Amino acid sequence: MNVRKVIGRAIRFADCLTLAMAWVAGGLVILVTILILIEVVSRSLLNISMAFAWEFSSIGAGLAMLLGTPYAFLTYGHIRLTLLDEILGQPWASRLAILTTLFGLIVLVGITVATGQLAYYSYSRGVTSFATDLPLALPQAVICFGFLAASIQLAAALARLTMDFDNLNVKGVDG
Repeated sequence: MNVRKVIGRAIRFADCLTLAMAWVAGGLVILVTILILIEVVSRSLLNISMAFAWEFSSIGAGLAMLLGTPYAFLTYGHIRLTLLDEILGQPWASRLAILTTLFGLIVLVGITVATGQLAYYSYSRGVTSFATDLPLALPQAVICFGFLAASIQLAAALARLTMDFDNLNVKGVDG
């Protein structure tokens, strides 16, 4: 089988995964908003505070941010030093993009491994949250998955930069 075809399929998979996670992140933002509104109304009208609302909304907000990160990578929604690209010109700007993407990928893989170890540690020790007894391994595993997906998207970006795969776009993505 052609290596280029396999890499193209892997890039398409990364892009589809990224789109799915972006939708989940958007859904989480809506759910967090609803949860906070319920807490505010409950506090105002019933003088009752729901501790789980704060815990779940903070977890949800963090997960939404993390699960949306690969989409920012895909659509170039992250901070880019375009001025530096203009100053350097080609081919130096391309080399810098490859180098920074590779560095980011190495860092994200390290973070993915560390959060995976943390989730495993929490699971093996039965660590739960104070307010709701939620097993902390669950949100930690989702965080690890988010970092893994971001790593996959950066690997796809690296393939795009080094192998000229710019023509691969998932429907609905302008990246």
